Amino acid sequence: MVRSDPEQTDVDESERLAQTSEEAHSGWERTLEDMERMAEEREASGYETLTLPAADTTPKSPDTGSTNEWGLAYIVADNQLEELEVFDTGLEFDGTAVYQAESAGHGFIVTECVDTDADRVLFVAGTYQLRHGGALVRTAVDREEMYTHIKRLDGTTVRTVHHSEAEPFFPDPDRLLSYEGGI
Repeated sequence: MVRSDPEQTDVDESERLAQTSEEAHSGWERTLEDMERMAEEREASGYETLTLPAADTTPKSPDTGSTNEWGLAYIVADNQLEELEVFDTGLEFDGTAVYQAESAGHGFIVTECVDTDADRVLFVAGTYQLRHGGALVRTAVDREEMYTHIKRLDGTTVRTVHHSEAEPFFPDPDRLLSYEGGI
């Protein structure tokens, strides 16, 4: 269908966008609930936990931005970053688990970073449009590693976590790459 008038709205397209928005919102709510439940389970097992829901998540490849930093960049509220600074004293994460879901072209992710010696677990949750992740997927799979960057609103990095494997983040890279070029 071609619109001859830029003010004309295709009802079907408007409905589709509204449904997509609702699905994304619902998916994010489920992600946050799941993260809190996972944290409670870890606490019941004797771990101290911190949950960080990101206000924004960006899949970054080395060729985006002014640095060669790559990975998932999470923008987190300042009050939560203050909690992270207290929680993160001397932690060396030696375990990673990744929990993911997809809906309406959005990826919902919770990354669990575990320091078994300190009995602490950091959970970071985010959501991003899958069509923007292709370059990151290729980079991570090629290099067989991944990074989580926790940042302030101004872009200042507060903490970077190196993950020695990309596979937990991208178990089916071809499927994720199929979202590239989507609307």
